[in-house]
Amino acid sequence: MTTPFVRTFGDGPVPVFALHCSLAHSGSWGGVAMACDPYVTMQAMDLPGHGKSPQPTRPEEAAELAVAWAAETIETPMHLFGHSFGAYVALRLAVERPEKVLSLSLYEPVFFAAAREFDPEVYAARFSEMAELDDLMAAQDYEGAAKRFVQDWGGGLPWEMLPEEMRKMMAAGMPLVVGANEALIEDSANVLTRVPEISVPTLLMDGAESHPIVRPIQDSLAEKIAGAKRQTLAGVGHMGVISHPKDVAAAYLAHIGMGA
Repeated sequence: MTTPFVRTFGDGPVPVFALHCSLAHSGSWGGVAMACDPYVTMQAMDLPGHGKSPQPTRPEEAAELAVAWAAETIETPMHLFGHSFGAYVALRLAVERPEKVLSLSLYEPVFFAAAREFDPEVYAARFSEMAELDDLMAAQDYEGAAKRFVQDWGGGLPWEMLPEEMRKMMAAGMPLVVGANEALIEDSANVLTRVPEISVPTLLMDGAESHPIVRPIQDSLAEKIAGAKRQTLAGVGHMGVISHPKDVAAAYLAHIGMGA
């Protein structure tokens, strides 16, 4: 098996394993990790094709590979913390490798399949948006697709304000984003039916300013995971892990019983 890149933040007593969002890298956890000091040691893994980690053989294999990498990297049980696509990977780990997990914290997992039955209207609207993305990808307009993706999930920052190198990186990463659709939309790994098996303390976190699809996803998961806690952060969007690290960290530390 190929080896992912993993960086470590802090040296506190609580072991945390963090998984970032699509089109980012493990460094995106730096602000949250700093705000969690001195309580945690955070290991943050670059997902397949992101940061310094190797590319998957095919974009469609990224989710499976991410789960396998994380399971291999976590030698003793840790507290899982995932954001967006990384939150989906963390959810799968909790389902498929529960012996690796002490607690589960998910910031806006983009597990669209969870919203299908919970709110069909919002789910259908999301599908219409994704059709635009599919058309751009079919035309190999990766920059246009990245711009459309950031419009929904970039936290409100205009595409034109992003550095050119970042825009190029995001455009190049779009096949990985679309390649995850089978897992996120079709639930190809059959995760949803097994979510009720999760028994570790679980926090479902989101921002009040996020995409409408987020709420039914979280509501669906909260209904399925016994004892799951919901927390919505006022004035925060999908990229809260980066834009509001202190708020996210405060909620997280309370969940794992640390901090003030």
